Amino acid sequence: MLNLKFWKDPVFSKVIAWFIIAILTIIIASTRKYFLKLIGNINNNISIEEGILRLPTHYIIILLTSLLIAIILLIFIKFKSNIKTKELSNNKLGFVKFLEKGTSDLLTYNELIEESKNIKLMFVSASYFLTTFYNELRKSLIKGGDIQLLLASPNSSFVNDINEIENRKDTNGISQEINLSIERLKQLVSEARKESRLPSTGNATEYGFYNTHLRSSLIIIDNKYCFVIPNVPPKRTRESLGFFFNLDNTSDDNPSSYYLYHFDSLFCELKEKNKIYSVRNE
Repeated sequence: MLNLKFWKDPVFSKVIAWFIIAILTIIIASTRKYFLKLIGNINNNISIEEGILRLPTHYIIILLTSLLIAIILLIFIKFKSNIKTKELSNNKLGFVKFLEKGTSDLLTYNELIEESKNIKLMFVSASYFLTTFYNELRKSLIKGGDIQLLLASPNSSFVNDINEIENRKDTNGISQEINLSIERLKQLVSEARKESRLPSTGNATEYGFYNTHLRSSLIIIDNKYCFVIPNVPPKRTRESLGFFFNLDNTSDDNPSSYYLYHFDSLFCELKEKNKIYSVRNE
């Protein structure tokens, strides 16, 4: 299937828009008699009476001129964007931007998820994330990626507290979401194995349950890109303010790298207690 995700790129969209505007502007201007009178003395091949372009070369000139404008605009936007990105990624905290709608804003970064070799997820239930980014996660697994998933322990006091805060009529609502998320993860691995040529597909995918109080949901891609969404029930992560960090240029003692340390520490602790489960064995 043809991948048209590049159409979502705001830079690409602006360039295409300006390319079309440039073509239309030049064509409209070139067919106006008052414009032709201004340039008629320079180019005798243009019909002032008919107000149209006569020679095919004129259309080629219009196309090339519009393309040149689009290329110049692309270079300018990219140059400006690179400077801004460099400034952000080089700041001490590695802070990149705010996510106004939490995991909903991650749709902009779906390619990061799809191309990931390792993705670490820490949620209450991960129901929205696993559903919304199902295809991206599946493609990641097909290419040899793996998933480490930490969810809240079903029916724990922590989960029951969230049920109460969210005023859920079904007191087992979130616990059911957690169980469904595990089934969805297994389904992901199963589908990826059928499509992948790699015999080890999904073997490194693991999940576990924590009992600690979750303060922030975490999405960490390849230990480089970190998305942090503070939990503020009754709002869900797709409705909460989030933060995007680039950990590439940060040191281990940098506050933004603590999120990675927090996840790895908890995951290792659960693994030592044999509370991490491999999808390979199920």
